[in-house]
Amino acid sequence: MPPTEPTPIQERVDPEIFTDRERELDFLMEWLSGVAQKWEKSIALVSPRRYGKTAILERFYNRIYRERDDVVPFYYELKDQKRWLNEFIVDYSLSFVQQFLAFRLRAPALAFKERVEIGELYRLAEEAGEELVQRSLDYLSSDENWRYPGLVLDAAQRLPHSYATRTGLSVVVMFDEFQRLDEVLYYDEELTRQCHPLTGSFSSVVESRFAPLLIAGSQVTLLTRRALGGAMAGRVGTVYLDLMPLEA
Repeated sequence: MPPTEPTPIQERVDPEIFTDRERELDFLMEWLSGVAQKWEKSIALVSPRRYGKTAILERFYNRIYRERDDVVPFYYELKDQKRWLNEFIVDYSLSFVQQFLAFRLRAPALAFKERVEIGELYRLAEEAGEELVQRSLDYLSSDENWRYPGLVLDAAQRLPHSYATRTGLSVVVMFDEFQRLDEVLYYDEELTRQCHPLTGSFSSVVESRFAPLLIAGSQVTLLTRRALGGAMAGRVGTVYLDLMPLEA
């Protein structure tokens, strides 16, 4: 995609003034080359707020979209608000499907368009012959499957890996504010029963060489000592950002 064409993410830092993070971006692009060859491991990008983390992720996502046809970028940020676990599962799954279709259709505006309904995503997938997407949406829409939310969560976590292994593409899963998985999710729609820590449930997919994670977080202690500890310990490489005058 030529640089003059639209990009999926409207970057908050203008490309003309994006400075002092070239080293980190070069590192990520080198890591990406290994991801394309399916031999890189998941990494965590760690920094306090306002260190430029988000600007790097936005630029990295757009560069993948513009420069690669063999790696699908997927960006997901977990907001700092209470959420029903089932709602998170649906949002995570549909965000991936929507961004996957945007990449395959070369339709950048679709990637972060306000939530597209399942029926519309299904229509787009059907027209494009994306049967894998159609099967995913059928699974997500089945009331029978939702009798076992834990299995649907597992399927959602494995979705990028499953697509990568079935299409031959690689996927980069950018999960921003990953540590919030242990803070904001609830088992019930009324938000009265907080989920047990869920970051460890990613311990199997984080080892995928087909769809490694680029984990990011601004609550440094929670991310490095809790979210990346326990079952996640030793599975993720860590990259620390130095201070710079860019807002994240």
